[in-house]
Formats: sequence, C-alpha cells, structure tokens
Amino acid sequence: MTDARPELSGAQVGVKRNGYGAKTGSVELAGGGLLSAILTTDLVSILRERGYRAESTSGDPPAELNLTAEIVSFGVDNKTGFWSGSLEGIAVVRVTIVDARTGQQIWSDVVRSEASEDGLQFVSEVDHQKVVERLYDALLTSFRTAIPDGRAPLRPAGS
Repeated sequence: MTDARPELSGAQVGVKRNGYGAKTGSVELAGGGLLSAILTTDLVSILRERGYRAESTSGDPPAELNLTAEIVSFGVDNKTGFWSGSLEGIAVVRVTIVDARTGQQIWSDVVRSEASEDGLQFVSEVDHQKVVERLYDALLTSFRTAIPDGRAPLRPAGS
C-alpha cells in the first residue's frame, strides 16, 4: 500500500481552518496510526471476507495473486460559507490484482467514497472526527462492493 497524497501524508487526513480559510492545524486518524497501515489491515480482512487467502506480507508458499493499492486521495476539508460551513471528505484508492506468476493484470479499479457534514456554525474536533469515521467506513463499503468475489475464477483483463 502506497500513500501518494500530495498535500497530506501519514496519519494526517485533513486540516483545520479558521474563519478566513487559513490553515491552523491538522486532522489525524483516531489513535494516530498511519492511514496506509490501517487501510492495509482492513483491506486484508475484506479480501478474506471475499474468499481470498490474503496476507499483508509475502507468505510461504508464494501468493498466486498480488494486490497493490495506492491512496490517491483521502482528506477532509472545511468549506466556509457566509452563514455556515461544511466539512467534506473525499477518498480515492487505486487497486490492482496481478497474477504473481505471469505479471499479467487481472483486475483493476479506482475505489471512491465521500462523506460530509453540512450546516455547521462552528467546526469542532468532534465534527472532523465524525466525517473522517464516516469517510473511512464508506471507503471500506466501496471496497467490499468493488473487489470481485475470490471464490469465482478471475480472468485476465481483456479476455
């Protein structure tokens, strides 16, 4: 799992802004863990739910399929309006399954999710955390929907 977010990295998933839009702090995942590490653990669990024999590291015997994932975007930002504001979260992760023996791509998709909280007069830490949690849960739901069932035979892309 690679984290390719240009403005945020590690545990940071958003920024706090004042009424003028200036950055005043960062928003991190609860527990302060790295987003890529937490997402890797949950992705392995989802793969197992979908019928794959999944591990986060190379095992013995070697895996038949390799999954790579790249966090393109995962962040929460506040939008300041005239009377009220909102928090908006967007997550985008690129996922690819490759045949380990041939290196041929079998499946690839871009998994997306969104979460928001509107009508906020004052944006608190609790509001940020609520949107981050909803965004992460929505991303996991999107993974469950997007990843093909591992009990069915996979065919290389284009065949």
